Amino acid sequence: MSTRNLRPSKGVNYAPKPSKAVNYAPKKHACGAPAPRISLLEEASMIAEDSSGHKTQNFSSNENLLFTTSGDRLPPVIWCSGCRDGGDLAVCTTCKIIGICSVCIDFGTKDGFVCPPCFKRAGKLVSYPWKFRSRGAGRENWPKMNTTPLAIISIHLEGMTDSPSILTYHHLAPYLHGNLVLVNLTFNFNKPRKHFNSQLENMLQEFEDGDFKEWTRFLVVITTHSVPESGDLHTAPNNKSAAPVDQLWAVLFPERFCNLLKREKRKNILNLLSCGALSSRPDSRDAVKGIAAKDLFDKILCFSQPNFQPSSTHKFVMDLALQNYVHDRIGLINVLREQQALGAHTDVVLFQPNAITTFRWTHPGARPMGNDTPASIQCPECSGFKTSPKSTRQQPSILKCEDCPWSATYTLPEGFRWCQGESPTNGLERGAWIQKVEKTEDKMEVS
Repeated sequence: MSTRNLRPSKGVNYAPKPSKAVNYAPKKHACGAPAPRISLLEEASMIAEDSSGHKTQNFSSNENLLFTTSGDRLPPVIWCSGCRDGGDLAVCTTCKIIGICSVCIDFGTKDGFVCPPCFKRAGKLVSYPWKFRSRGAGRENWPKMNTTPLAIISIHLEGMTDSPSILTYHHLAPYLHGNLVLVNLTFNFNKPRKHFNSQLENMLQEFEDGDFKEWTRFLVVITTHSVPESGDLHTAPNNKSAAPVDQLWAVLFPERFCNLLKREKRKNILNLLSCGALSSRPDSRDAVKGIAAKDLFDKILCFSQPNFQPSSTHKFVMDLALQNYVHDRIGLINVLREQQALGAHTDVVLFQPNAITTFRWTHPGARPMGNDTPASIQCPECSGFKTSPKSTRQQPSILKCEDCPWSATYTLPEGFRWCQGESPTNGLERGAWIQKVEKTEDKMEVS
């Protein structure tokens, strides 16, 4: 490899003088921007179906659909719930899901082995018949290690990278190997619709009759911009066009795609990575509520931040996927407890068939009782930067200035309550989470 000396010649100025500062305005990374509305209904679907639900017309496209998968297909139980490794496993005769290896337990005999969670649920008063040799290699005690095939389907606006999906794939690959596939679809509806339809058709064929026909679990991630005033979703790069949420849904999720999602719908998650207008503007919020009512996803997740940054969700999306799909722990709050960086950036809005739940992060100093206030960083009276909570162990929360007499009292926002296991004192520096539940037409209990 050749190199060149880039030292400037004598007398040549390569930097502006201090009096001639350069104003640099980098392109915004946030997922909100205005765009003219178009109708996606004007162009009829290019994927025809016969009575059996199979395609009757093919399209060619220069934009190739990308499948990413690596490794061998795995059997149902292959990883030890103790050390998280492979080896000589005994599988629980009760749940037939949890296996523990001979490195972690001194079996003596594997006959009739019952895992610790099943043994405890049975309420037996006798001592556990097997002796553990180690504590285990993870934070959770004896988690499920589910290897049921999973597809991560990333659908994103052309020019936007869906880094959360890519990172989640690599996060789960050590557990799932060839039972995991990442599918990458891009859309730009200022181009002929057949380009996207060709990608979609190829994907549907693989899941209906191809290599992935046995796949039953789906994590779908849609990444695009939204229009701040309406919540419409961008359909072309560079803010050229946007469409109502329900119209974009109809194009991205035809009936054949919905049929795939019905295979095991209680395991599916839809992440909508777009700015807060999507979940806050009435028409778009109602459209997402309507999608949830189709009951194709256990969770549909949106984010409230007007200047939403998809990269802020990396840890959350990875942790949620691991807990939901590998450890089979479907509760959201256990994941949110470790997401203070995400909570400082945005609320998390969960859409389910009969309820919408908004999760909000609180912190005694940074967000007292879940209230966003500039007083958490600057005193409104003296403009000093020395505001702090009077006490971290009280409710309501009081902020006071260290340089002047100013103070203010904060209570929980209307309709919010503490999430299960949370309180203003148990989180301290990590903060704690509150939630607000909006019931839809059908009654539903939300924990």
